[in-house]
Amino acid sequence: MRGEKIVLRVLDASGMDLKLAKLGFGKSNYERFANSFNKPHGMLLVTGPTGSGKSTTLYATLAEISKPTVNIITVEDPVEYRLPGVNQVQVDIKAGLTFAAVLPAILRSDPDVVLIGEIRDRTTAQLAVEAALTGHLVLSTLHTNDAPSAVTRLVEMGIEPFLVGSSVDCVLAQRLARRLCDWCKTEYGPMEAELIGARWPYDLLGTPETLWRPVGCRSCANTGYRGRIALHEVMPVSPRHREARDRPRFGARDPGGRIPRGPARPAHRRPRQGGGGPDLDPRGRPRRRVNPQLPHSPADGAHEVFPPHRYRKEPT
Repeated sequence: MRGEKIVLRVLDASGMDLKLAKLGFGKSNYERFANSFNKPHGMLLVTGPTGSGKSTTLYATLAEISKPTVNIITVEDPVEYRLPGVNQVQVDIKAGLTFAAVLPAILRSDPDVVLIGEIRDRTTAQLAVEAALTGHLVLSTLHTNDAPSAVTRLVEMGIEPFLVGSSVDCVLAQRLARRLCDWCKTEYGPMEAELIGARWPYDLLGTPETLWRPVGCRSCANTGYRGRIALHEVMPVSPRHREARDRPRFGARDPGGRIPRGPARPAHRRPRQGGGGPDLDPRGRPRRRVNPQLPHSPADGAHEVFPPHRYRKEPT
């Protein structure tokens, strides 16, 4: 009950250059990502922890596709950047203006692109999937550790797997790493033990001759780092992924409530037809034999039975 605390988030958008080419995308990652947001419909998800730059990536994506002929509507909490030519709506929970309440009204406005600040519950996820399936390009964020976990997260929210496979087109996961200061960084020759400790991928990058290390100067406040760079993981959802997601699992019920049959039993475990031979009964089960060392007649006493694998005849 004692002590007060306030958190002030300062967002300086004056010097922000919203261009995807300057966000640290590799050539192959940028091509896969651009192939997704240039499509007329589908869902594009950006995942990562809080403060990893998801909103900045989405704003840069909107800046790439923004045109006078493209109707773009966003619903955010809060609106961080003001984009020209884009209709932006800010969430107000006290007034009942939530993601789930705003999205139906947005879809009635016939938008070409819809940006949802974050998918937090099943209702928002369901509306986003329906919008992606009805000819809209939907951009949104999720809190997952990697790109494949985004599909699992939507299923855990209650979205049917076949709807996830049909609506999600691409998932981008990203992290932020500190960038070395260009004024004071120095190069050095790494030791083999240092590379092994850092799990250097020799098979992909070979043995490096020189690396760079931070030093510190007035330009970087003696930290050795100035600015940040984004590390991306792009996962396009291919038809193979959709087939794997839509394939029913053994034991899972179909929409009619029936459980699909599993694979056939191996041939060596199938019951024999017309009798099982000396060790198997007509249904293919092991016969139970009477121990000859014990009396067989109920009048002489109780008798004990053993399965074939436990039957042993003691020598007399």
